[in-house]
Amino acid sequence: MRCGWTGATDPSKHGCMVRRLNAETDYDLSIIIPVYNEEKRICSCLNSLCAFVSGSGMKTEVVVSEDGSTDRTVDIVYAYMREFPFIRLVHSDRRLGKGGGIREGIFASKGKFILYMDVDLAVKPTEIPRLLDGLMHGFDIVIGSRELSDSKLIRRQPFYREFLGKSYNRIFRLLFRIPIYDTQCGFKALKREVAIDLMEHVSTNGFSFDTDLIVRAVKNYKILEIPVTWAHGSMSKVRTFNQILTMLCELLRLWFEEKAHPTNIEHELEIRFFYDALPGNAYFEASKSAFAPRRIWHLHKNLRVVRAVLRYHIGKQSSLLLDAGCGSGTLLESFAKKGLPAVGLDLGLGFIQWTHSRMKSLNYPVMCIRGDIRSLPIRDNTLTSVICSEVLEHVKYPTRALSEFRRVLSRDGLVVITTPNQGLLWSIVEALWVRIRKRKLETHHLSFRVDRLETILRQQGFEILSSIRINLRCLVLVVARRLLS
Repeated sequence: MRCGWTGATDPSKHGCMVRRLNAETDYDLSIIIPVYNEEKRICSCLNSLCAFVSGSGMKTEVVVSEDGSTDRTVDIVYAYMREFPFIRLVHSDRRLGKGGGIREGIFASKGKFILYMDVDLAVKPTEIPRLLDGLMHGFDIVIGSRELSDSKLIRRQPFYREFLGKSYNRIFRLLFRIPIYDTQCGFKALKREVAIDLMEHVSTNGFSFDTDLIVRAVKNYKILEIPVTWAHGSMSKVRTFNQILTMLCELLRLWFEEKAHPTNIEHELEIRFFYDALPGNAYFEASKSAFAPRRIWHLHKNLRVVRAVLRYHIGKQSSLLLDAGCGSGTLLESFAKKGLPAVGLDLGLGFIQWTHSRMKSLNYPVMCIRGDIRSLPIRDNTLTSVICSEVLEHVKYPTRALSEFRRVLSRDGLVVITTPNQGLLWSIVEALWVRIRKRKLETHHLSFRVDRLETILRQQGFEILSSIRINLRCLVLVVARRLLS
């Protein structure tokens, strides 16, 4: 056995606020099976899992996280649900990818322990107690491995797939210095609070989800890697060469992100102190920077945001906009010039004081208030638009912020968001910026794929009106409307 390790095992010890879509732990164990067009394999999978649950002695649920299937997968699962009440279906109309499916399954689960495994049952359910044993002995995450000395491979993969897989894991260990020998075995178990915490930080939707999870987890949680008995599924649908290229790009993206991302500021109070210490004119100076790429970045982004607001804004005469995370007030100034009443909000006291002073000197009737976008000091149904420009990626648990936006927006109110577009290009840009400024990013920093951001917005009760990529496709600009229900 091998294990990777680091410090705290309790999210509350490092300032985390855990989002729980299902806070009740009605079950001892939740088994999550991500599926897409699996009508040929789902019956065998569910039969084996039903036999395991019946004889396990644990209160267990099976969560089938279905990912926009176009075959009979959903119908088959419904048939099983009528006979076995511990089987549940999580359905998505849109393709989320393997990682997206696991994430939605985790948020819908109700188990004290959460385990996910592949539909082909390459690792049999009889191995499940070994993972749970690791969790009950103090580890936060236990992962199955095909690459340890005691691992048993009953049926091996084709040579080229095994070679590519081993190469991928060697590159992973070389880049991240994490002593995990098999990142991609689809057999992992996590404590519930750990899984919920990590899902707010793991942003990969595809097959690199497991790698992303390990990279995020090793910073704060104890990981145990154990040998398993494994058999290659003959009906595997993975397109090996296409997938390995995508995964290598994702691996490089994660590595560049690690090069740029913070290592020191984690606690909520420390983050508040950090923003208080920033000069209030920081982003105003950025829009005037002598460094042309930085200046053009801010000016172009702000121009696109203002255009989006003007295009979709409803009822200008009686409107009220919120710039959530207003910084130095450059967008507030643009809105004031267009005659749009606006309020600025920021966590940093220096930003609020500087922006208020500047708006006053320009005779713009703009109010600036201090606050956290995850707990807005604003009454329900008050605003017609919320603008959140390059802010959401800095927020721990951004779904809390989106929920607050919906609360304060009036009927058909708009939310306009810009945020980094997750991908290799953005991670390179971010890493280069860190080299130029000669220090790492100090605070929490996420990036979002367009489809994931759209999915989260829909889940929070918004209708997507438009989504485009701007600034050399490094940023996403999404406009969404608040739905009634």
